[in-house]
Amino acid sequence: MNNPAQPYRILVVDDVPANLKLVSEILSGYGYRVRPASSGSMALRTVEVEAPDLILLDVRMPEMDGYEATAQIRQFNTDAVIIAQTAYALSGDFVKAIAAGCNDYITKPVQKEHLIATVQKYFDLNDFKPF
Repeated sequence: MNNPAQPYRILVVDDVPANLKLVSEILSGYGYRVRPASSGSMALRTVEVEAPDLILLDVRMPEMDGYEATAQIRQFNTDAVIIAQTAYALSGDFVKAIAAGCNDYITKPVQKEHLIATVQKYFDLNDFKPF
């Protein structure tokens, strides 16, 4: 991961601009370097170039859904933590996300406390205080 003096890098992928903005603002407020992407293909290009530490990935997007994007990312990057997110929480979605290569799963609408708690499972936030 990153040098402790540097914030972790998070790629937020969602095709809905309001969701992308909300999640990005929450994470930025905790000192993370956030890179937004609005599609699965954009996420792939970003991961290839920037190698984020964590990817928060909407699973229902046009063109390439989050499951397919995860499978493709895992072909060349097995280190990044991938957290699937969806507004359509069905009982099998968690299993499907894990089977696709995701590390975790959250539902929308995103709750700030749940988002931060999920991210904290993978990163030590002791070094980063909210702005």
